[in-house]
Amino acid sequence: MLAQEKINRNIIDAYPQLKATDAAAKNILMTGLGMPFQPFHTASYVRAEFGPERQWTVVVPRGAAVKSEAPVRFVSADAVRPGDYDTAFGFDEEGRLVWRWTHAQLAQAGTRELADRVLLPALNPIFDTLAKEPGNWTALLRAGVVYSQWGELDTAADYLQRSAAQNLDQNPYPLYFLGQVRESQGMLDEARRLYAQAVAHESGQPNPAFRQALERVQKSK
Repeated sequence: MLAQEKINRNIIDAYPQLKATDAAAKNILMTGLGMPFQPFHTASYVRAEFGPERQWTVVVPRGAAVKSEAPVRFVSADAVRPGDYDTAFGFDEEGRLVWRWTHAQLAQAGTRELADRVLLPALNPIFDTLAKEPGNWTALLRAGVVYSQWGELDTAADYLQRSAAQNLDQNPYPLYFLGQVRESQGMLDEARRLYAQAVAHESGQPNPAFRQALERVQKSK
């Protein structure tokens, strides 16, 4: 709870910048706020704090059980076209406002990567690394985890497979996270194989999550 309170405090600290937005900007996109119980989950609070004139669209993980109420609308990333918005604000995982895009910048986000930099702002430093080192397996792993957290499972699987291939399936973490994706997709045989590989490639201090995941899918057989 204390961690969530800190996140909410960081979000609230961004209010002066949100309120200073040009009055002509009525359609505002908010990204990176995938955490539960953050202030924009309460429409009445948003109306009281910012007024009813603006529409706030908040990107949430695909499949999240959240109900929209004016002036707040919750959507998954695949339902958003960045160019439709007057401005956008991006938050990091601790609720700090770290990115802002103008309408002109949003209108230019025509490629998948540029759009995802806006919609899933945690990808920005990762994509910066991959632009310099396309085969960086840890950056590929981190991208896969971000996509997985936001429910973009097919894209997550692609990055995690590339991460595993870059280290010749020797590091257990790409295998484990890919197993999680396959389990979420209902591909239990594939998930079981990947979890077993992760357990087999452990070195040093074992991660109990690997074996727990393997046992879980084995019981579901």
